Amino acid sequence: MLLRRTALAITVTVALAASACAADPEPVASEPALEVTPSTAASTEAPSPVPTDAVDPAGGGGTQINVDELNAWALAAIATAEESAGGAALKIDDDNDDQVWEVDVLSGDKVVEITVDREGLTIVDTQDDGAADEDDRAAAGDLVKAINAALASTPGALDNAELDEEDGAAVWKVELDRTNAGDDVEIRVDASTFQATVDG
Repeated sequence: MLLRRTALAITVTVALAASACAADPEPVASEPALEVTPSTAASTEAPSPVPTDAVDPAGGGGTQINVDELNAWALAAIATAEESAGGAALKIDDDNDDQVWEVDVLSGDKVVEITVDREGLTIVDTQDDGAADEDDRAAAGDLVKAINAALASTPGALDNAELDEEDGAAVWKVELDRTNAGDDVEIRVDASTFQATVDG
């Protein structure tokens, strides 16, 4: 992940240097310099359009965020947590009050709860969540696959996802914020086939 960030920063720096060589040699005082870092590198690209189903992650009438961007942050948070704990994610929850993601990761024989910032790049807190059980071991590694199956079936912003059991079968429950389309919706994703159906 660090290698990817470094490569992105180098690419953007080279592109900016090349464009500066072709520009008018006299500097324009009203144009601020752009410092390229991993967090600002994405901002040098054309912004994606904000769809009508943009969400306010805090739920308080604040800044609207593109649903695709929010979902990408969730997947980045999972990758960051997995890398930090050296294991496979089992559960993710969007903690709107604190603007963070809480990700449970199976690490050896225990579950670790890792809190990651909103953009999914920085670890905020790590706590031991206790010993792993058989269900935890069986679920390890399939969280992202379940989330992707749910998002492919129903549009929305990820709120939380975790493995559950219904009628003796393992089922991923993925809750999506439907934004302008109405209330939250829960998607059931079969843990063996990854077939997604709307619950309810």
